[in-house]
Amino acid sequence: ILRLEMPRPDGFDIKAGHYLQLRVPTLKRYEWHDFSLTGIREDKDVIVLKIKAMGDWTDKLMELLGDDDSTNIVVDIRGPFASPAARVTKEDQWLMVAGGIGITPFLGLLHTMLFHSSKIKQFHLIWVLRDNKLLTWLEPFLTSPIFNRVTLHIYLTRDNNNNELPHWLAKEQRNERISLLHERPNWENLFTQIAQELQQPH
Repeated sequence: ILRLEMPRPDGFDIKAGHYLQLRVPTLKRYEWHDFSLTGIREDKDVIVLKIKAMGDWTDKLMELLGDDDSTNIVVDIRGPFASPAARVTKEDQWLMVAGGIGITPFLGLLHTMLFHSSKIKQFHLIWVLRDNKLLTWLEPFLTSPIFNRVTLHIYLTRDNNNNELPHWLAKEQRNERISLLHERPNWENLFTQIAQELQQPH
């Protein structure tokens, strides 16, 4: 997974649930690719994308950037565009389901909760992933009061010989609002459980 940081153009308003389209002329393939925005950041002059190498185009992008964290390339962007997740900000009860790197639009929603936490009453996040290293993306939110209203259902589907929570998450192990299981979810049972709390999940 690579982190691509770009200067934010004037008038490019980042909102939760939005995405942009990216093109890299250096790759000689003039095709646009969609990437979720991870929300408002402290540095409002930049756009940050998290991109997983999982296909021809992203593999070539990874090869182009190499291991040098300071590689500079020219990119074209257009947007931002609203995804269906953008509607969530109008509701006060949220139920999110993400797989792997698909968590990125929901990270933007968590950022939104940091600034407008009084609007959200309940937030259930179901995250099914294979690589437990991705869990570090949740770490910045653990110290926020918003976690009093967030219930995390984390499912690790790969046996990585590590049945313990990450050390920073282990502190919350007694928190009933955080569960981590090394299995795939039983969707019927899980949704039945959540429905007891969320009368009209969105």
